[in-house]
Amino acid sequence: MFVEKKAPNIEYCDSEWLAIVREQEEKLRFDSFTKTDALKVGNLICERAEKEYPEGVSVKIILAGITVFFHMMEGTGTRNDWYMGCKYHTFLKTGKARFYLC
Repeated sequence: MFVEKKAPNIEYCDSEWLAIVREQEEKLRFDSFTKTDALKVGNLICERAEKEYPEGVSVKIILAGITVFFHMMEGTGTRNDWYMGCKYHTFLKTGKARFYLC
């Protein structure tokens, strides 16, 4: 089984983590989602990540195949950009987020 550590004590293929993500997917739904919403949500994600993950994260929001928000924090680089592309293409091909395919 592939397990990738991204933050202390978090394994993305852990059943407890997957249960949390599934619950969030059910609760966190938008009736509509615009480019303005993407900016607001992207900024909120970055603000929270900056506090909780000092090593930096990358955030990309894609709407109808177009990148409408993209930010790479200090500490990130080309590997993060490449990895986000892999995650997006995995979703396009399977209809599921990469961590469901562990």
